[in-house]
Amino acid sequence: MVGVGQSAIDIELRGQGRDLVLLHSLLSDRTAFDRIAPRLARERRVVLVNLPGFGASAPAGPGLEDFADRFGAFASSQISLRFVDLAQIPRLMDRLRANLPTAVGGVRVARIDDFERGFGDFGANDILRIWLDDGSRIVIRPSGTEPKLKVYIDASSTVGSAQERMDAAAAAVEVLDAGMRKLLV
Repeated sequence: MVGVGQSAIDIELRGQGRDLVLLHSLLSDRTAFDRIAPRLARERRVVLVNLPGFGASAPAGPGLEDFADRFGAFASSQISLRFVDLAQIPRLMDRLRANLPTAVGGVRVARIDDFERGFGDFGANDILRIWLDDGSRIVIRPSGTEPKLKVYIDASSTVGSAQERMDAAAAAVEVLDAGMRKLLV
């Protein structure tokens, strides 16, 4: 452990030589380097760090509850539909444009921004952005790198306690996710 201000960071040192610091992503902890660290440690002093909130490291400041209490809670989801026949993606986007939803999962659509011919300062792109009456947002677009159609769902809540806000935002995303899956079949 290394003290950092009032906090502590969990580190492990292996080997000798010039320092090599390995920092993991936000999707794992330092064990992500378990397979490569022994080989690196033959020639270097490897510093394996558990970032704040990972392993035995102290949390990274205020938690989600503090954030939700102050700003509201936010939740997101993604639907990713893979296609073998790439022609299905523009057909599905055309079908959505021909039958624009008035509600998603029972939540009324406030407006839809279609980027097909450009929108505001944005150039033309195959994107639909759906704004719902509750403030939620859904973005539908083909992937730029894979044979997929992507749907991004975002919701928030500012009502109730921090936990109630987080629960409400997560529940809203769940409802919209189910609603979008019905629209896409």
